[in-house]
Order: sequence, then structure tokens, then C-alpha cells
Amino acid sequence: MVYQPPKWEKELRNKAKVWKKQDGKISAYYNMMALLARNERKESAQRDYRRIYSNLHLEYHMIAGNLYLKNPDDIQCVTYCYLSGLAGIFAYLFDHAVGEKISKQQQNLDITEMEHAVKDFACSILQLYAVNQPIPPYMKHINHLYISLFEGDFEKTRSLLSKTGTEFDCSNPDQLWISETERSIIQSILCKDDNALYKSLVQHIKNYRKWPGGYSTFIDIRSIAYIKLARQYGMNCELNIIEIPNMFFDDTICRIDVTEMKLPFYEDAVEQLKTFGIEGITLL
Repeated sequence: MVYQPPKWEKELRNKAKVWKKQDGKISAYYNMMALLARNERKESAQRDYRRIYSNLHLEYHMIAGNLYLKNPDDIQCVTYCYLSGLAGIFAYLFDHAVGEKISKQQQNLDITEMEHAVKDFACSILQLYAVNQPIPPYMKHINHLYISLFEGDFEKTRSLLSKTGTEFDCSNPDQLWISETERSIIQSILCKDDNALYKSLVQHIKNYRKWPGGYSTFIDIRSIAYIKLARQYGMNCELNIIEIPNMFFDDTICRIDVTEMKLPFYEDAVEQLKTFGIEGITLL
């Protein structure tokens, strides 16, 4: 497979023009700072933490990708991937796991927001695994395909995979859906089939590279997480392409001090979650 797609250089040139106008800063960085400034002035109880962390999940993700596009050796990419994953977990907690009050808020979401919420949470699990962070203990009870997969419960994973569709279901808005290519990736890991895994990952990348609206991804967190899991179970999986940075396989770079690397409004958010009966967040 070609190491770098033709779109990569084109996207870099386009982004470089924007960065030059913004004193080298990434647009997502300005968006993030504006979001934080708006909420700094509010009392904790007045903040919409679900929306804050949902937005931060996206902004951190975009910053990570753009930093890598800008400089493939910038290890801050790992930090921002971690923060994006953590923000997505917090968005999930405020969106789904805090009882009736939040459920009523969820009813006000449109279908697109519901779809994004499901995919953002799934992406967050992948991001944490990709940067060597375990599934938070208070999340392990959730009946989720990725959680069972990365926890090594392959029997449960097989059961969940058989019930997982390929399209969003409005009648079951919390249900994950996956592509047939991703289904093949997971099945190849469950069967420990090296060749099938390689072919499925290549097809997955090809699908991304064909995306019509510009270049769709710079860091392929999904492939990184799957390759790490496969290697953990002794599978031989090597895919040398630009979307899979070697830094994510360096345990020294992925050694994140979670006591120091916290989200904005972290303490206030933890206290808010406690009022909804969610404890143990400090274990993150």
C-alpha cells in the first residue's frame, strides 16, 4: 500500500495558508480557547458540560490531526488524542449515565447529534486504548462492543458483534453501528487471522482515502487501537503508512501522567457528576 496518499501534500498546502494567516495557530485551537473563555465566566451549575466536552472532544481531535499534518514528529499529538478521548468519555457521562435529568436533555437532541454522540463515545474508547490508557473502571459495566473487545472478553464481543448493525437506528439511539470493513477487522482479531486483519485494515484505509470532502483523517486512531490489540494477542500486524504514526507504539511517548493532564473544568465537572450519583471519576 502507498505510504502517503496524494491528498496529503495538497491538504498540507491548503492548511499552511490558513496557519500563516493565523500566526501559525490551528483553527481548532482558537475555537477551543473561545469555548473555554465563554464558560470561564459562568458558575459551575450554569455550564452545559455535555456540550462543552462534546465540543472539546472534536477540537482536541482536530488539533491532534493538524499538529501531525504540520509536523509528523510532534509528540503533542498523543497528548491531544488522550484529551480528546477523555473529553468524549465525560460527554458520554453527562449525556447518558447520570439519570433522568440528563435523559430529558437527550430528548432535545436531533438525530444528527444522537449519531455523533454514539460515534464520539466509540472514538473516545479507541483513543484511550491507542495511547495506552485503560478503560476507566466505572465504564466497564457498559454493554459496549469496544469495551468488551479491549477488555479481552472475546466471547461477549462475539455476541455483541452479531447484534451490531451497519446503520444508525433511531429506535435505539445508544446502539453502536459499524461498517462491514470494521466488522471484518474485529472478526479477524477474534479469529487471530493475521492475513485477514491486514487486508481489512488496508481496505479500511482505502475507504478513508477515497472520502470526497478533502482528506478525511491524518491520524487513524481506529487502526492504531486495533493493531495494538492484535499485537497484544501475539498477532503479526505491520502496516507502514503515514496515517499510523510510530509514536503511538512508543511506550515512553504514550506514558501520560493522568494526574497532571486534566480537562478544563475537571474538578467542577467531577462534583457535578457526583450529584448524579457518578463516583470514582478521580481514577482517570
